[in-house]
Amino acid sequence: MYTTSGDLEGNDVLLHRGTLDNPSADWTVPLHAWAGWEDDYATALKVGDDIGTFDVGGGFSTFDAAIGRQLWKTDSLEDCLGAVGRTMGDLAIASVQDCEGTSSESKGSVAFRLDGTVLARSDSPVVQQPSLDEPTDTSIPIVLGDTAFDRTTGEQLWRDDALSYDFPGDELNEPRTYATLKYVIGHVGLLQASNGTTALDLRDGEHLWQAGLNGSIIGRDNDLVLTSAGTDLSAVDVTTGETEWTASTSMMFPDDESMTFEMLVDAADGSYLVQSGSKLAMLQPLP
Repeated sequence: MYTTSGDLEGNDVLLHRGTLDNPSADWTVPLHAWAGWEDDYATALKVGDDIGTFDVGGGFSTFDAAIGRQLWKTDSLEDCLGAVGRTMGDLAIASVQDCEGTSSESKGSVAFRLDGTVLARSDSPVVQQPSLDEPTDTSIPIVLGDTAFDRTTGEQLWRDDALSYDFPGDELNEPRTYATLKYVIGHVGLLQASNGTTALDLRDGEHLWQAGLNGSIIGRDNDLVLTSAGTDLSAVDVTTGETEWTASTSMMFPDDESMTFEMLVDAADGSYLVQSGSKLAMLQPLP
């Protein structure tokens, strides 16, 4: 069992390995980690067969799972990096911050291997941070900025202007550029902008389809994704863009017709358990 303790705000953190009866039975070692009290720690500590990670406060930390020795760390203040997340291939994605200027926008993004060496980098100011990141395997490229890179070698493979969207601004918001890659599902990347959804084959950058889908994806079932838009719940095939079915929340909860679904709890054999707040609904295929 692995646990952490200490003062994250003071960068005084200890990593322990042991048992439920004695969390430090094997060892206790210091671990570099800094974060504010309001940060999310629930998913910060993860341990694999050989390597463990502890990512909080915009920084990354990687350690040897056998002895706890820290292998690599970044610091959002010292390194001018912001942790974006980890992805398949044991890669950590960070945004490059403008520590010497006044701009809050990123200056690029970097993919690090577990030992802290750089796999690939992009100078594009857009930072891709898909809310669903489930590539088929490590043969699917990783996207930094507007460019795709081999997830193993770091070789640049293709680029596409559709991976960013220039918002012209309005009376309330300044013009800015947004990243559009919102979901990675198998070999398909779904881009969302003001004109709807575009699907890319991440293997070669080919545009597969474009549709006026603007709902949020709450989960997937193989090649199907469940999208929630207004009071409608739909299943869309990511390989074709075709909508397989649509169901209205009014059919499930007549007394709460304005409700929208927020999460797919489980999917199996075409049946779906979906959640909205404290309410659950089970959808099953028609006979």
